[in-house]
Amino acid sequence: MSSIDLISETLKETFSFVKSNWKTLFVNSFKISVVSIIALIAGFLIYFGAIFLAASISTWIIWLALPFLILGYLISGVSFSAFFNSIDATYNCKKLELIKTIKANFVPYTKFIVVLSAAMFVMFLPLIAWFMYSASNQLSSSAAYGYGSSNPAALTNAFSNIFIFLGLYIIELILIFIFSFFTQFAVWDVVLNKKGPVESIKSSIAMVKSNFWAVLGLDFLVYILLMAVVTILYFLFIPAFLVGAVSGGILSIPIILVFYLVYFMVLLLFYIFLFSALYILWKKLSTKVVVKSAK
Repeated sequence: MSSIDLISETLKETFSFVKSNWKTLFVNSFKISVVSIIALIAGFLIYFGAIFLAASISTWIIWLALPFLILGYLISGVSFSAFFNSIDATYNCKKLELIKTIKANFVPYTKFIVVLSAAMFVMFLPLIAWFMYSASNQLSSSAAYGYGSSNPAALTNAFSNIFIFLGLYIIELILIFIFSFFTQFAVWDVVLNKKGPVESIKSSIAMVKSNFWAVLGLDFLVYILLMAVVTILYFLFIPAFLVGAVSGGILSIPIILVFYLVYFMVLLLFYIFLFSALYILWKKLSTKVVVKSAK
């Protein structure tokens, strides 16, 4: 099957799947979003509450509250991972048990996030090293030429450091984009098959390498669709924002609230479509890998 045929077949199946199950997918996704937001807010409230109480009690209470902030972040992230289970459960005509799913995902998904974060940190090491070196170099230059000096040599040194930093930053962003592109299917193996993070990443890289143009084509088409949807949404609300401005701000707040509510709903539906397309493509590519292994 050619890359174009694979993309076409995946999109047709995705449209059919989302069209038939959009209510279930939307309700599940909304529940997941609510749980994720509540966990995040709870962590923040406990932590900032401790900061407020520290003035009248003791600063040690802030350190006691810090684990709750971290736990809130973790539960929020793991709750989001249930999004993948929701698509899989709906595709296989099963009911999503949200709390049970979050518990089952907690350890494998947390390990996956730790490994991904470590990989990202390693990629940023050259930028961090250069930043530390240039900061040290800048201090030496300031000491030699005087702080706030307009000496040409000092200015040239400062500008060269800025350009090198920006160049390294752009290279780092490109590397992260490439890494994210090749590892985009790893999360499905981690969440659904409970494979280890390293094994899942290796599997994803092999899958994308074998079907590079199909994966790139699907990603490109879906993200173009996202940009189109967001742009259309903003243009549709321009008259409403103008009415709010003309009314002296009386209608501005209700219009902004409605806009962000609609924006959230549309974006949620889009992500349902995006992840459904990636799920269906992942299943197709996984089947191809199994068939190749059998041969």
